[in-house]
Order: sequence, then structure tokens, then C-alpha cells
Amino acid sequence: MPEGRKLIHYDDTEDAFTIMKGSHGKPYIREYPHIHFSISHSGSFWACAIYNQEVGLDLQKTDVRNWERLPGRFFHPDECLWMEGRTREDFCRLWAFKESYVKFNGKGLSQELSSFSVISKDTLSLSGAPEVCQREISFPDPDYALVVTTKRPARYRLHGSLSNHSSTPCSLRIASVSSTSS
Repeated sequence: MPEGRKLIHYDDTEDAFTIMKGSHGKPYIREYPHIHFSISHSGSFWACAIYNQEVGLDLQKTDVRNWERLPGRFFHPDECLWMEGRTREDFCRLWAFKESYVKFNGKGLSQELSSFSVISKDTLSLSGAPEVCQREISFPDPDYALVVTTKRPARYRLHGSLSNHSSTPCSLRIASVSSTSS
């Protein structure tokens, strides 16, 4: 990976590390290129996915205002069709699928969200981008949508405690399906 812009440098012990920012803004750990992570926050929660391969994560609170005007500006035509008659919660779920994908591929919002679809043409269902494995994770607070994107199927487990306090962490650890760790 080409050298990017330094975001954070931690040098308290021999385990020093530097978090860099890639050409499209995706953060990475310079000293540990085999560790991949994705961070998201929305409302009162934040989440972090850590994995041994590229990963994308998005958390969306489902309280978006004026959401009805946004699909035509940001979504693929198949997604606009899928959104007809849908709810604000469906909009946020779809947005989480799309943002998780662009975080996974490292392009972030420099990639036009309308340039790809996460809707299956065959079933007109929210199934994720076809070349990756996208999964909606059941979040303990029903007012949130959480989506993880990986290259291959993976097992997910939420870690952390949730409460009504702001800044409450909710982390997500991702383990390979073939892994024996839990």
C-alpha cells in the first residue's frame, strides 16, 4: 500500500504504530498491514470491525429527515425502484449496505453511490453487492441498521455493552468461518 497521510502515531512502547490515511481516505495501520478495520458511528453508538482481510462497516440511525428526496440523487435506478413505497428504515438499511461497500473497497464516498447496486435484479431484494459478502447484523437497538462487508463469508459477533448513554461503544469482531476462534 502506498504511503498515505499520518493520522495518529502511538509510540509508548515497542508496540508503536501509526494510523495512516490512504489515497481515498481509508485508514490503515502502517506497521500491521495484515490488520484491517472499519469504523462507523451514528447517533449514540459507534462500531469497529477488525479482520484479517479488507472489511467495511456502516452503522446508521434510522432517524434521517427528508429521506424521500435522496434516493434519486444517490441511488442506482434499481435501488430507486426498490425504494418505491418503502420506509425511512428501509432507506437507512439500503444506505448502510452502500456505505459499508465503499468502505470495504477503500474508495469511500469518492465512488458515486449511484454507480453500483446492492439490490438483486432477480429477486428485487436487498442482498448486497454481488462480488462481496454483505450481511446486515442484528443491532440491539432497533432504531439502527448495521451492515458488514467482507470478501468471503465470515462469522460476526457483537461485543460491548449497550445503554442509553451517548458515546456508548459497540464493537464488532469478525472471525473467519473457517477459524476455530470465537
